[in-house]
Parts: sequence; structure tokens; C-alpha cells
Amino acid sequence: MSSEGVRIGVLTDPYVEAYRAEALRAALTEMNAEISYVVVDSRELDDESASRERSRSSLSGRLARKCRSLWEHGGWSLINFERRLMRRLFGNPRFHSHHERKPVEKLSVFDRAELEYCQPTEMDENWVTFPSEVVSSFEEKTDVIVRFGFGLVTGDILTATEYGVLSFHPADIRTYRGLGPTLMFVNGDDEITVTLQRLTDTIDGGEVVLFSSTTADVHTYDDLMSEIADLKIDMLPEGLERVQQNALESYGPTELGDYYPVSTREQFGFATKFILKDLFRNIYRYVIKRN
Repeated sequence: MSSEGVRIGVLTDPYVEAYRAEALRAALTEMNAEISYVVVDSRELDDESASRERSRSSLSGRLARKCRSLWEHGGWSLINFERRLMRRLFGNPRFHSHHERKPVEKLSVFDRAELEYCQPTEMDENWVTFPSEVVSSFEEKTDVIVRFGFGLVTGDILTATEYGVLSFHPADIRTYRGLGPTLMFVNGDDEITVTLQRLTDTIDGGEVVLFSSTTADVHTYDDLMSEIADLKIDMLPEGLERVQQNALESYGPTELGDYYPVSTREQFGFATKFILKDLFRNIYRYVIKRN
């Protein structure tokens, strides 16, 4: 570690949600740290360009893509449609303020960092590894990595830095490994928990750095995601301090909960439960309760 403080590396998408930038800003404010090296997923740039092209295409073309998405992703496509519709009809300023995205180059939190775009190697549809030169740069320029993009990462990147790769799971991995918030919302849990872990090759089975929980009056799914975002902002500075002090949560891999595959949300039965609940709660809040 540098004598000037902990050097933070970041793995990120090219468009960064506001709460993630705020979490990094909180870490810089509350501890002796700097963001020295940022690696950006260049695959997402291609996806963003394709998305803009799709938005300019003909109505028939857009309908064809919607049908293809429904065929490929099933109920998850319907869930996303319902969420976009609710935001368009009723709005949710708090959710928007947390999840508004900005290009990585325009975020002041990265002003002093070296930016590098990277095309990772896709091991399968989930896991990626990084070129040796990127791993070496992290090893040379950073003490810890915060993952805010790239999906599931594996390989030498996990051990390249002194304190490893930190990543949030937006639920309690003792209960909700894999599919987290959507299942938590459908089940109607009173307590909201977020896990900060140091990654290993096990999905949601890394070393737990920190758990943080809150009990909030959650009406809609977007409310839940806003609460989770607030927890993450508060957790990152404490989590970085903990890995430096080796003061991790006393939680072992033998206590891992059941794994719920993300494909669960593509099932039409699950999607129906989610949509009906979120739809009713939005209507109750913004229509019935106001009248």
C-alpha cells in the first residue's frame, strides 16, 4: 500500500450509476484513499451504440426485437417493461437520482485516475477474465479493486492486489445467493440486507467483508432498489477500512444459503407475481392513496 493511502482500482461499465459514483466519493472523503486506475468494459460501448440505433429504427423493427426479447428472456422482459411503464406514468425521483447514468469520462470522482478500456475474455455466458497486462497494471497501481461492472470475474485479477476485489451483492447471501432483490421483493421481506464481499471463484460465496441491514417502508420495487443503493453508499468506506485491518465478518463458506439462479426471473409464473405486486403498489401509492 502506498504511504499516501490506499489506492483504489475500479472495474466499471462506461456509464456509471449515480449511487456508485457517490459510494466511491464517500470512500475518498472518509478515508485516506485515491482512485488511481479505472478499467472500463468496452463491450458495453458496443451495446450502447446498438441500443441507440435500435431506438431510431422503424416501428416494425422495434416490435420484432421486443418479440425476440420476450422469446429469449421470457418473464424478465415483462418485468422490465412494467418497471419502465410505472416510472413513465408515476415517476420516482429518488430512484432516478440514484440510478441516473453518466459517462465515466464526465465523473469528477475519476479525475485523477488513469482510464483504460478493456475487452475481457469471456469464459462462458457468465464469467470473464482479463488480459495479463491489465492484471499487471492493477497489481502495480492499486491496493484494492472495487467491482462495479464486467459481470462475474475470475482468474488472476482476484489476487492481483493486496486486498483483493470487493463487490456488492444486493441481498443477504445467507438467504438470497444469485437472484437477490427481485426474489426479496416477491417474498415481502421486512428487513433489507446488502452484502459486501471479497470475491472468490464461487458465485456469491466470497469472503464476507460486511453485512448492512435496514428496515424501511418499501412500497414498490424501485423503493427497494433505492434503499439498497443507500446502504451501498454507506458500506463502501467501512468495507475498505475493514479489508485493510483484516476485520472481516465471521461468516464461513459452509454457511452459504441456497443458490437461486438468475434465470428464475425469466419464468412467467415468477414474473406474474412480481408484476402484479409492483403494479398494485404503484397504483395504490400514486392513485388510490392520493385521492
